[in-house]
Amino acid sequence: MKLTVKDLSFSYDDKIILEDINLKAESGKTTFLLGPNGSGKSTLFKCILGHLTPKSGLIASDNIDLTSLSSREKARLMAYIPQSCNPSYSHTVMDITLMGRNPYIDRFKKPTKEDEQISYNALKKLGIADLADKSISRISGGELQLVLISRALAQQSKIIIMDEPTANLDYGNQILLLEQMKKLAKDNKIVIISSHNPQHAITFGDQVAVLNHHKIEAFGKPEEILTSPLLSSLYKRQIETIKYIRKDGSKTIFLDYTGEIL
Repeated sequence: MKLTVKDLSFSYDDKIILEDINLKAESGKTTFLLGPNGSGKSTLFKCILGHLTPKSGLIASDNIDLTSLSSREKARLMAYIPQSCNPSYSHTVMDITLMGRNPYIDRFKKPTKEDEQISYNALKKLGIADLADKSISRISGGELQLVLISRALAQQSKIIIMDEPTANLDYGNQILLLEQMKKLAKDNKIVIISSHNPQHAITFGDQVAVLNHHKIEAFGKPEEILTSPLLSSLYKRQIETIKYIRKDGSKTIFLDYTGEIL
């Protein structure tokens, strides 16, 4: 399965936000979207999800124009996970996960036993089934992000879009969340993650798109395109890439900031 964005442009009145964006994401791979603040990452996601209407271009999944789909059809195809969630009510973890079944439940009807089982299986897959009856007001930020992922799993969408999901998490929970997303991608899903941390893209990404000056400046394998010149230009700081060769011959790339402002 593929998600294709072709020649997409978007603007607010005369202010150009996105221009001639071309992007391909495939099932089985995690695709990271990097870019400085204001580069248009969230706007691109809103266009893909149908919350904004592009000025021009095509957004398609396996040759199906997503603008032709109803809201319910889009919800069955794509799940969106925001960077934070502050519900007004103290729902349980299971309540939040069950909300992922809304695209399949007729209005004014209750979730079925099958819906409940699908939701429980989603929690179990992420290792948080023991939290099912807990109030979301009494779990950690990392656990809450996993609950939002479980909701997406219950939604049974093939495409999962995450907007800076690690922004409010400590280091351990960042790693936990990204490891889970890597596993989900291998489960034949398209996973697209926006991030401000290029190290995350290098460590967990199969491919990365760099968005800057309204356009995709680079796209490909993280270890190939996230070079010192590109990262330094992108973030206006001198950033060096350090390659570490492990005993088994595998290669890991680390980023180092020298302190020099460009």
